[in-house]
Amino acid sequence: MAELELKLFYFINKSCANPVFDILTPLLTLLGEYNFSIALALFLILVLRKERKMVGIVYLTGLLASGFVLFLLKHAFPKNTPFTTLEGVRQVVEELEIMQSFPSGHATCAFLTAAVFSCYFRYGYLLFFFAIAAAFTRVYSGIHYPSDAIIGAAIGTVTGYVMVYAARKTEKFHHWLLGSRFFTQS
Repeated sequence: MAELELKLFYFINKSCANPVFDILTPLLTLLGEYNFSIALALFLILVLRKERKMVGIVYLTGLLASGFVLFLLKHAFPKNTPFTTLEGVRQVVEELEIMQSFPSGHATCAFLTAAVFSCYFRYGYLLFFFAIAAAFTRVYSGIHYPSDAIIGAAIGTVTGYVMVYAARKTEKFHHWLLGSRFFTQS
């Protein structure tokens, strides 16, 4: 492991330690919970008006796609979590299951949420601040290395924007097809 990453990990995990971050970390970690994200996507599909349900569908599709990518990467590049391999790691949030560290699923979900919502909601881009905080908490809590959070953030952001792009292209094609002469002639 790169010496720079270890220094950055210990800086975030140890040197940044304070009571305020200790209180906020469990709350911010929830933003990247996969189950919370799935529930939010289903809520959006069920509650939003018909023309806005696409947000929930794109979001859910992005969660499933990024979950598949995470599954592949975690099995292709197994990497133990810092609290299981390093000495003196502060573990602020207790993990019930010891999963592979690379990449961070929480960072992926948080950045996917920010990417999708930034395309559909006026102030959705503000969620990127929360996504950064959620990714930070994964390192701060001793669960992930900085590179795990960075790669997770990249996966979430790219997947989110790709899903929005695909949905918009599909929607345009759908409107063009239904409006074409082929379907409007009797």
